[in-house]
Amino acid sequence: MSWGVKSRRKLGPRTTDYGLGTGDKRPRTTDYGLRTLRKRLLSWFDVNCRTLPWRKARPNPYHVWLSEIMLQQTQVETVLPYYRKFLRAFPMVSALAAAPVEEVVRQWSGLGYYSRARNLHRAAQIVAEGRRFPQTKAEWLRLPGIGEYTAGAIASIAFGEKVPVVDGNVIRVLTRAFALKGDPKKNPLKKRLWDLAGRLVPSARPGDFNQALMELGALVCLPKEPKCPICPLRKDCRAYLEGKAARFPTPAPRQPMKKIRLQASLIEKEGRFLLAKRNGARHLQSMWEFPQVSPRRLGLKTKSKGVLPPVKHAIMNRSILLRPFCFAYLQGRPRRGKNYVAYQWIRSEELKNYPTSSLNQKILKGILQEGSRRRGGDRKEA
Repeated sequence: MSWGVKSRRKLGPRTTDYGLGTGDKRPRTTDYGLRTLRKRLLSWFDVNCRTLPWRKARPNPYHVWLSEIMLQQTQVETVLPYYRKFLRAFPMVSALAAAPVEEVVRQWSGLGYYSRARNLHRAAQIVAEGRRFPQTKAEWLRLPGIGEYTAGAIASIAFGEKVPVVDGNVIRVLTRAFALKGDPKKNPLKKRLWDLAGRLVPSARPGDFNQALMELGALVCLPKEPKCPICPLRKDCRAYLEGKAARFPTPAPRQPMKKIRLQASLIEKEGRFLLAKRNGARHLQSMWEFPQVSPRRLGLKTKSKGVLPPVKHAIMNRSILLRPFCFAYLQGRPRRGKNYVAYQWIRSEELKNYPTSSLNQKILKGILQEGSRRRGGDRKEA
C-alpha cells in the first residue's frame, strides 16, 4: 500500500513509489490511501501523545498561541517551566497586553530569542484592542511574530481550521515517508512539502493530525536514530523499506561555528554589582547585563581584583567565550553612551528582577561560586 499515490515505474517487491519523483510535478493521491495514513497516525497519537499543559479537549487559544511562540527553535522540555511561569504572570491576554514590555521580557529571561517576547507583547495589544482572537490562519498572519507555520498551528489546533503545518519534525516524517530528496528549506521541495501536508490534513481533527505529525517527528522519527520499528507508518515508509531512513531529509550544509570572545566588567561597590541597560537599537535591546566594556570607558575609577573562570555559551552557530574581570569600585558615576542608557547597583540575588540573558545568569553563577569559595577559605583560616 502506498498511501494511494500511484507510481510511474515499477520498483522492487518491498518499495513503493509515491509519484513524487523528478518527473512528477504533483503526487496523485486516492482517498483510501489518505484515510489509511490519517487513521494510523491519529490512532497512534491518541495512545502515545504527551500530556502537555496547552493540550486540552477544548484548547485555549491564548495557551496554544503562547506555547507555539515559545516552541519556536526551543524544545518542549526547556519550554515547560517558562510557560508555567509566564502564565502565572500573565494569565490572560489582557494582562499581557497591559504589562510593560520590560516586564514581559523579564518573565521571558533565560528562554532566548527575545524578539519573540516583544512581538508577542505587541500582538497581544492588537488582540486585546480588537476584543477577539483571530480565527483563521490568514488573520493570525497579520500579527507580528507570526509566520506560516505558527499561524497554521494555532488556527488548526485552537480553531479547527483545515490548514497544514510544516516544521522540522514534519519535514523529517514526510521526506522519509515519501523519500523526498533535496533541501527542504528551499524550493522546489519546500513548496512540495507544504502542498503534500495540505493534502494530508483532514477536515475532521485537523489540529490533532498536525500535532500527530509533529509528535511522531519528536518522539519516533528522530533526526539521528529514528525508532522505525515502532513507527505507525513503517509499513509504507519508503525510506524505511529501502533502509535509508537516516539519509532523509537531505542534510543542509553545516554552517561553520563563529567563535566570539567577550569580556565583562564585574564592578563591586559595597556588596553590589553594576548592571547596565543596553540601548534599544542593538542585539538584546533594552536588556540588562554586566557591562561588556572596561570601567574606564564607563567613566569609573576602579581597582582590579582578578578574573573569574571563563563562561562558555552557545547560540545557534556562535560559540561564545566570555572572561569576567572583577573590579572594586573607587569613585565616579557611570556615564551613558551609545552602548548603555541606564545603570543600577544590585545585589547578586536581585538579578532575577531584571530582564537579562542566560549568559549573564552564568556570570552570576560564577560570582556566587567565587563568593562561596572565599567564605570557605575564611572559615579554614579561622
